[in-house]
Amino acid sequence: MQTMRSRDSPSFRLVTVGTTQAVHRRNGTILGKENVLIQLLKNPQGRHFEIITTSAAEVSKQPHLHKDHTWFDGYGWQIISCPQCRSHLGWYFEPTEPKKTETCQEEKDKDVCDETADTVLNDGEETEEEEKSSFHALILKNLIHEEYADSLVVQPKVYGG
Repeated sequence: MQTMRSRDSPSFRLVTVGTTQAVHRRNGTILGKENVLIQLLKNPQGRHFEIITTSAAEVSKQPHLHKDHTWFDGYGWQIISCPQCRSHLGWYFEPTEPKKTETCQEEKDKDVCDETADTVLNDGEETEEEEKSSFHALILKNLIHEEYADSLVVQPKVYGG
């Protein structure tokens, strides 16, 4: 099982990555962070998974990137597991399409390009183009808190007499 670290740790960073394919969405409090997006997803075999998304996690990834049956448009996925016990923890998603960059000359006539590369003014309305980043979708029920995991360590018996 993946351990969740409550301090600012590179192994566990909550991010919000929503999908229109979620069967249900709710907000919860995880590790003291409020309004964490929790989504219920259904795979093609009919199994449901309640997931949270993170920018990083200490996991092992399977090598093959799948592009079919993805819950997140424009992303491929790999199964991820616990590096110690190999339990299924979720999926790693990475963009399958490079970010499309357009120059001012390629924009429609009514669009005006701003001087910053990622800001485009469309009919006077400013929109930010967001670069796609990789992320982890972790199965909530398969996660345990680091303090609990530490309590599971069995101390060796002292032999002798």
